[in-house]
Amino acid sequence: MAQRSLKIIIVSAVLIAASLLALNLVLRMAERAQFSVLVIGDSITLGEMDQNVTKIQHADFNEPLRFGFIPRLKAALPEISISALGFEGKNSLRATELTFQEVLKNPFLAAQIENAELVIFAAGINDFWDVIAPRTGARRVRASVVKLKTIAPRASIFATAISIPEHPLHKRWALEFNRILLSKSLKNLTVGPRFDALLETELSSDKLHPNTAGYDHLAIILQNFICQEVLLRDKKDNFKIPQACIP
Repeated sequence: MAQRSLKIIIVSAVLIAASLLALNLVLRMAERAQFSVLVIGDSITLGEMDQNVTKIQHADFNEPLRFGFIPRLKAALPEISISALGFEGKNSLRATELTFQEVLKNPFLAAQIENAELVIFAAGINDFWDVIAPRTGARRVRASVVKLKTIAPRASIFATAISIPEHPLHKRWALEFNRILLSKSLKNLTVGPRFDALLETELSSDKLHPNTAGYDHLAIILQNFICQEVLLRDKKDNFKIPQACIP
């Protein structure tokens, strides 16, 4: 009888210990911080030509984007805070200037940027229209990244290798621009997502913006990159890990 009672006590103790362990794990997961991402870019960030939609106006930061890779990312990674600022037709320097203007008039945006873990600077393709050398364009991107660091002190800030337009002159410029970015010859500049992975068949009829399949592809590129950063930073910062990021 005593031996049976001892077995019951031992089993009960094991079950209680397992329950406490599970509860502790749940509480730890609940305490995990939310990873925050901000994408700054141009009309591609706004989703122009997705589903053949043209002339998307500058998006209010407080209004969710309905086209492009941003809504796709939010659907795939609901555990992450993902925001975006897009400035149609603007070069890298102007996109940065406009970002600072938005910060000055929008305290919520200022707090979002200040506390962001990851900033992706997806501008540069419009610098071609200023008739400047690709190296000058790359230096502009570096200057933008350095400037953004002053308002996003916690964030890892990455540029993107831009997508390749089909127009011959723009294509040649973009290829050289990306080569310089990826050569690591510019200090304080790191390239993250590779938008140049888009295929020609994933460009829209204007041969510049992605089509719907192209935005699907960009969303996957960005999702993989964000997951990589979340898992890397989680080792020390204890972030919520999206289900889509779990190997």
